[in-house]
Amino acid sequence: MRLSISLRAATSAIALIACAAPAFAAVQDRPPRMRPNADGSMMAPPAPMTVDRMLERSLEQFDRLDANHDGVLTQAEIQAGSGDRGPRGGPGGRMLQGADADGDGQVTRAEVEAAVRARFDRMDANHDGVITRDEMPQRPPMGG
Repeated sequence: MRLSISLRAATSAIALIACAAPAFAAVQDRPPRMRPNADGSMMAPPAPMTVDRMLERSLEQFDRLDANHDGVLTQAEIQAGSGDRGPRGGPGGRMLQGADADGDGQVTRAEVEAAVRARFDRMDANHDGVITRDEMPQRPPMGG
């Protein structure tokens, strides 16, 4: 009799765990709830930036703007890709124009890579290969 009760209890516990496991997994797969940052904003803090991530993002933008896919951005391609962000293409367009190392009015992938690496090195204050939130340039609050 006692063995039968223990066996039923063990079977019930196993069934309960089997039913609850998917629910626990679903809770763990959910993104974390947003909490206010120290400055009161509700934005998630930016992930630390590596040189590879910065290069990837910059080269993706380069490829989007390079309409004829020749590996060279002309002034016309930068302006055409800027949309409503003005003739220089917004902050990314200005960065790409600043990459024109030889001053020929065109920006190559190699020039972008060199400019991104130089910018990363300037921003990485402690030279640990990662730019943290504290090392990122401070931007004025939006709307003000």
